[in-house]
Amino acid sequence: MNGVGSGGGPATPTIHLTLQGKGGVGKSLIASILAQYFRHRGAEIHCVDTDPVKQTFSQYTELGAEHLELMHDGKIDSRGFDVLMERLLIEDGIFIVDNGASTFIPLWSYIVENNVLELLRATGRGLCVHTVVTGGQALGDTLKGFKSLADSSAERNIVVWLNEYFGLIERGGKAFTEMLAYKESESKIFGVMRSQEEPGYFRARHRRGHHAQVDL
Repeated sequence: MNGVGSGGGPATPTIHLTLQGKGGVGKSLIASILAQYFRHRGAEIHCVDTDPVKQTFSQYTELGAEHLELMHDGKIDSRGFDVLMERLLIEDGIFIVDNGASTFIPLWSYIVENNVLELLRATGRGLCVHTVVTGGQALGDTLKGFKSLADSSAERNIVVWLNEYFGLIERGGKAFTEMLAYKESESKIFGVMRSQEEPGYFRARHRRGHHAQVDL
C-alpha cells in the first residue's frame, strides 16, 4: 500500500476504496484501520463515508470522516461524484473512501466506464481497492464480489482482507489462495491481509513472496 515509509515524510497521493457487495462483513472496520495506519505514520488523511444506508465510518469521530451522498434513485449522482473526484485530483495526502454494499456495483461500474483509473494515473495518483472475503454463510457472496472486482480491473491494485470472524475461509478443503477465484485473479491482487486471533492484528501476504506484519 502506498503511503509513507517507516521514517515518515510526504505520502504519495493515493486513494483507498473499500468495496464489497455484501453488508456487515467489516468494510468500515478496514477503512478505520487504514486511516489509523496512515495517520500513525505521519500521512495527511482524508476520510469519506459514502454509505447511503449506514454511515458507520463517519461515526469514528477521531478520524473526522465526512459523509458524501453519491447515490440518487439507485444510480450514481454525477454531481456528487464530481465533487469527490475534484478532491481526489487536487488535494494531497491519502484518501480513505468507505462505500456501502448498495453502492458497490453502481460505483465500481461508474469508475470503470468513465475511465477514472486512467485519469487518476495521469495525475500521479494511485488507486487501491480493498475488498473483504469472509467465512461462514457469506463466503460465496463475498467471493463473488471479489471476483467481479478482479475481472473488471485492469491493474494489480486489489487488497483482499480475509475475515474469519464468521468461520474459516475454506471450500472443499481448499484455503483462499488455493481456490479457483484466487488463482484466476492472482495477477490483479496486490496483497492479502489475514486476520489473526488478536483483535486488530493482521498478517499481510504480498505476491512478491515476502511477508509483513501490521499491528494496529
